Amino acid sequence: MERVVRNCSHELHADDECSVRMWVQQHQKLVFFFQYYSVSEPFILGIQTDWQLQQMLHYGHNGLVAFHSTFDLKKLKHPLSTLLVFDSSQNAIPVTWIITSSLVGQDIHKWIVLLFERIRTKDPSWRPNAFLVDDPSFDVSSIRENFQCRVLLCIWHVRRAWMRSLLKNCYNVDVQREMFKHLGWALYSSRSVPNALDTVEEFMQVFVDQCAFVDYFKRRWLPYIGVSSFMLDFY
Repeated sequence: MERVVRNCSHELHADDECSVRMWVQQHQKLVFFFQYYSVSEPFILGIQTDWQLQQMLHYGHNGLVAFHSTFDLKKLKHPLSTLLVFDSSQNAIPVTWIITSSLVGQDIHKWIVLLFERIRTKDPSWRPNAFLVDDPSFDVSSIRENFQCRVLLCIWHVRRAWMRSLLKNCYNVDVQREMFKHLGWALYSSRSVPNALDTVEEFMQVFVDQCAFVDYFKRRWLPYIGVSSFMLDFY
């Protein structure tokens, strides 16, 4: 696939839409889902080679499938998301690429369903042991519905997001340390809704003077605490 991309022109036509449509037309065997912009629909391009499909069938069955959705979020107009499986040496193998302007539930459902049907056509018994995600706001209902497996949230990505915001919004190192410690308590108590809510409430009371971070936390994370989309296992 990399060789195909390197050997083809990045711009097949002066018009972006024509260029994309021409590329899709020329590489139909690689594209399992394509939807261009419309008034009501986002851009979605799903790519998977035959080799990638075989790797997903082989290593994904009774194994782990990971969804990496944080590649160049700031640099690319439409971020690249990647599905990964892991070989016997735990090396990550990219088995699907998704380029899309939307990662909301109904749009994820469109390509997830086709990808799952593509896999099950080859092996009706195929099922992963768990599906790993790196964003707690990611709508996991389509994954659970189709892949019928546990969904695990990457604790490293959660902690990294919190640390970045702390460094940006709080300049006192001692306060940063205490806030991060309290956030850790909230994170590890999140499997129990009452405990998680109590811990978060205590955190916001103790650090009420850290307005910038507390506002960020309320906006970005609080909506997911105590609801099913946040109540995931961690890895």
